[in-house]
Amino acid sequence: MTPRAGSATGGLSPAATRKQSTGTAPAGKFAITEAFGLKQNPNTSLPWKAPTGDSYWVLDPNSQFYNQLRQRGQGGFRTGPSERLVDFKGQYGYAAVIDYNRAPAVKGKGGAIFLHVHGQSTTAGCVSITSTNLQLFLQAVTSGDEITIQ
Repeated sequence: MTPRAGSATGGLSPAATRKQSTGTAPAGKFAITEAFGLKQNPNTSLPWKAPTGDSYWVLDPNSQFYNQLRQRGQGGFRTGPSERLVDFKGQYGYAAVIDYNRAPAVKGKGGAIFLHVHGQSTTAGCVSITSTNLQLFLQAVTSGDEITIQ
């Protein structure tokens, strides 16, 4: 499956040179290894997390937890630059984590790149598809399958 990232505010940027806060989606091929959602697990074989009001995707470039899911109560990051997942009720009903800039994460290259449900407007660098298509994707994908953003 090759979802298009044409809905990213800033278009595409080569993954090797992409920077945080540019609104671009990273162009390239990436593994999908985990998923999360504010709705019930759609029967995916991927490891599934259900975010709470305390769940953030860390985008604090000074944190050792950069580009990871972390609970605010665990500390170690500033919430200001990070994404509080429950604030995106529609988009994060279902989401697959696109393994861009992870393990090891390079600070400043950005993160929180997901395949998620379409929102009201463009994304800040993610790829979005309909809720129905994302549920079907999550039911079919296995850990390590790749997605191409082009």
